Amino acid sequence: MDTGYLVALRDNGQVFVYRSGVTLGSAAVPGYVSGQWTRLRVAARGGTLTVHAGAKKILTVTDSAYPVGGLALVTGGAGARFDNVRVNPETNPAEGRTVTVSSSYEGDGWTAPAVVDGARAGIGWSSSTANMGGNHTEWIQVDLGGARPLSRVDLHPRSDGPNTGLGFPVDFTVQVSADGSSWTTAATRTGFPRPGAGAQTFPFPTASVRHIRVTGTNLRPDQHGNHHMQLAEIEAAGGNLAAGRPVTASSSVEYTDEGWLRTNLTDGARSALWYSMGWSSLPGTAGRTEWAAVDLGGPSLVSRVDLHARSDGENTGSGFPADFTVQVSADGSSWTTVATRTGYPRPGASAQAFSFTPVTARHVRVVGTGHRDAPHHMQLAELEVH
Repeated sequence: MDTGYLVALRDNGQVFVYRSGVTLGSAAVPGYVSGQWTRLRVAARGGTLTVHAGAKKILTVTDSAYPVGGLALVTGGAGARFDNVRVNPETNPAEGRTVTVSSSYEGDGWTAPAVVDGARAGIGWSSSTANMGGNHTEWIQVDLGGARPLSRVDLHPRSDGPNTGLGFPVDFTVQVSADGSSWTTAATRTGFPRPGAGAQTFPFPTASVRHIRVTGTNLRPDQHGNHHMQLAEIEAAGGNLAAGRPVTASSSVEYTDEGWLRTNLTDGARSALWYSMGWSSLPGTAGRTEWAAVDLGGPSLVSRVDLHARSDGENTGSGFPADFTVQVSADGSSWTTVATRTGYPRPGASAQAFSFTPVTARHVRVVGTGHRDAPHHMQLAELEVH
């Protein structure tokens, strides 16, 4: 019985979208070579499915038979396999969105849509070669498709060996807008040093944003004295900054069949599901220390942490620590306590919110020092950071 859509790649380079015995659309992957890796990206938004091969959109299908939901990966033969699979449940709302630019060089792997293709490494967008002889202004803009709360923009420089960081502007602004007409400057940098590989992160107070624009006003010359503006990727973050982010913990039971996994602490499932209960420590003594931490991916302006207890019937609230602290850190080594609770009552299913003075942090940690209910697990369904 069909319960969704099949998006498949045949060994002849044809991608097709299939539902209930009907092929809804198909397209060819440009330059497909059998036996070599093919990078596909599938986006499901509302009733529209889009398929990209690399940075190029090759197929769009509109159909409303099934809502966006689960995901499964299946190979059609022993010789096929998946590598570097990444699921992005709108944790980066810039991915796959519409890009406009002041100019663009389209060649040698450079193309404007590549700046939102989800590939942080390598190359992406470059301004045109037509005006590279002198220093000048270039800009790039992303339309997120609708306004949403944002509090951070990440810019990834090109990272192709010795050229890493070239093209990243020296002086630039990051601006945001709800309507594309009225702009607010979220970040201004002058004399920005040539970066290495990895996100250059720019946090700002939460705002309702649909459009992001990066304007370079002083471009970095390359080894030939030419002035380009170049970025591998633009990413945005806001709302729950912990969504989909990596989790570390003092211990973890890792019971896949029962839904207790470290990664489930930031998977967006606040309520108990058979496949996602949340995170649970190993059992132990009531007074030992257990902790779970999330890496937000870059410095972020945060002022609230929401903790969701397990919510499975009579077990609701079990495992929620009685004594605990909420801590933040810029580097994952030096921690500052922003909330402390002792004798905390067993909570219900609703979010337990802990607000504090806004602070810039990359890491958030919950440390439990007093545990209820033998065998004294520390358990959380979800950890959210705002």
